[in-house]
Amino acid sequence: MEVASNVANATTIGSTDLNKPFRFSGQNFKRWAKKVMFYLKLMKVAWVLATKNPKNIDTSSMTDEERENHAKQLQKWENDEEDCRNYILNCLSDELYDFYSSSYMSAKRIWRALLQKYDTEEAGSKKYACSRYFKFQMVENKPVLEQVHDLQMIVHEIESEGVKVDPQMQVAAIIDKLPTSWKDFQKGLRHKQQELTIANLMARLRIEEEARKQDKCEDFNGSIKGDGLILVPLSMFAMIELGMGEVELKFTSGRVLTLRDVLHVPEIRKNLVSCYLLNKAGFKQSIESDQYVLTKNGIFVGKGYACDG
Repeated sequence: MEVASNVANATTIGSTDLNKPFRFSGQNFKRWAKKVMFYLKLMKVAWVLATKNPKNIDTSSMTDEERENHAKQLQKWENDEEDCRNYILNCLSDELYDFYSSSYMSAKRIWRALLQKYDTEEAGSKKYACSRYFKFQMVENKPVLEQVHDLQMIVHEIESEGVKVDPQMQVAAIIDKLPTSWKDFQKGLRHKQQELTIANLMARLRIEEEARKQDKCEDFNGSIKGDGLILVPLSMFAMIELGMGEVELKFTSGRVLTLRDVLHVPEIRKNLVSCYLLNKAGFKQSIESDQYVLTKNGIFVGKGYACDG
């Protein structure tokens, strides 16, 4: 029985060691405080932080039995208070340990002093995090998805301070903070009537970024011919001539695709293009996450986006 008890105690000690929080050195106080409180509850000593010292209770009017119970309660409180104090101190860095162990004699006073100093200091970090969020702007020389992740980390920091950031506001902020070279892609997203979720926006950004990587690696200039082909610009700029003839699609990547013997109507906002004739001319077309991608012989040609009809 004694062996089994020792094994059980060793298991308990091992499991609590795994839950012991990191040593606090002045950063991330709120996270540390939550971990410490969980650890103290696990060790069954957190109660002394919210309970008055039984020593201050008047026992003059108590019966002998009540005094005996009070003495037991006082003994337990003193034992748990000492353990609680040492647990908190052991979760501090050496420098903070030396200061708080010599300055405060009770667990409650140590905990209260830590809250007054660091919880108040972190209140100012809410304003700082909001300021960083508003000033954040993506740059050209870093992957966009990586920068979106950095922006989302700031959002997480703001929300950890108790400020809720609306998902649609996050979507709008990501779109507005895209690099200058993403201006056309940005414009297409702004004109969408259907609301985007963060997950859908991330999928679009991933596809766009992959397409831009291919733009840098490959070069393509082509032309196609088709009787009665009607043109639609695929979110790229097109130099269009009136009637039937030759039309050059000038992609934002700098590539040019020439459509020969096609019908087009410059006066209307949107034209149509025949997927059948594109397919007949050897082009591969794929549609995913509201994005239209055109390739030929495995080489990226261009892309377009759904624009609500």
